[in-house]
Amino acid sequence: MTYYVFQYSLHVETSDGNLTHYNFFESKDCRRHFIEQLIKDLPKTGTILVYNMEGAEKLRLKQLASQFEEYREELESICLRMVDLSKPFEAGLYYNSKNAWSLFFEEYIACILKKMFLIMIWISKMV
Repeated sequence: MTYYVFQYSLHVETSDGNLTHYNFFESKDCRRHFIEQLIKDLPKTGTILVYNMEGAEKLRLKQLASQFEEYREELESICLRMVDLSKPFEAGLYYNSKNAWSLFFEEYIACILKKMFLIMIWISKMV
């Protein structure tokens, strides 16, 4: 028997500054439900900030797009809106000696929150 586990945690900020949290966690073959819920929860426009997107989120969404043709266009559109937050760290644009070059997201969350303005400027210049 094949088991699937799908999870996401979304924090959506609207133009008026309100923040809403959405999440999904299921095990079994919940791929279709995952896709439908993700499409429902994500705004139709705007940048999607992720960490290490090529190795995780983008890869899985592309796989799902090939498995569920009816959702291909929407999933590919989501991928096109993604910006990878790991890039400033990988490129050496930000370094915190406490993290010793580790790229684990949990270790950077405090740094990211404190430096979000700087990262957002970098992202806006890259996009």
